Amino acid sequence: MSRLWKALCLALAVVALGIFAASCGAGSTTYRIINVIANYNYQGTGGFDITLNGATIFTSVMFTNVNPPGKDKYNHVSPGNEALEVFPHAMTVGGTPVISSSLTFSGSTRYTVLLMGNNTTNPYVAQPFTDNDVAPASGDYQFRVIHAASNLPTSVDIYIVGSPSVVTGPNPPPPNANLTYGQPSSYISNPTGTWWLVVTNHSGHTPLISPTSYNPGALQIETIVLVDGQNGFGVGPPLIYSDLN
Repeated sequence: MSRLWKALCLALAVVALGIFAASCGAGSTTYRIINVIANYNYQGTGGFDITLNGATIFTSVMFTNVNPPGKDKYNHVSPGNEALEVFPHAMTVGGTPVISSSLTFSGSTRYTVLLMGNNTTNPYVAQPFTDNDVAPASGDYQFRVIHAASNLPTSVDIYIVGSPSVVTGPNPPPPNANLTYGQPSSYISNPTGTWWLVVTNHSGHTPLISPTSYNPGALQIETIVLVDGQNGFGVGPPLIYSDLN
């Protein structure tokens, strides 16, 4: 009887361990929030407070902030539908949200949620993008570009080249991507070294913003975001965030 009881207890323990492991795997969804809303009264309001399912998760969020802060830092969240709201600072109780979104997160997936828009030509939204967290081939790095600049043309071409003159010269290469507002490029692999981001009108070869140089390390994955300038004026320098460092 004692042996039978021990065997039964062992079987139950194995089943419980399996259930626990499955629940842990299903809960490996992670997210971060990047605020690229330039056209907002941050000085007068103190920034944004962000809630998830009614609980405050980040406060005093300013333009260009990534939360949780730090390189390739993400928060865990349960898969499924999540209610995300963005309020003026200290207005989560009784205030009117600037953004109210229902986000659907899949299991075992990493997300970047961009707060974007200018509230005139493009409404304020919380837009999720699926991130890549698988290290690239040895010696390479990966990047993608997201078009979140309301003040750029709706459609732009993206070049990642060894020198900006390659784009402006007589025989430019095809662009790495053509993006419309709110659209991400696919992840693109390149060897490490110094690379230049050049943004032009679709089918054009004149840079719309000053070409920006990057020198990423091997095995890094990065997201580059095209944004408006401070306070919503013009176009700002592209922002770069680490997906995997």
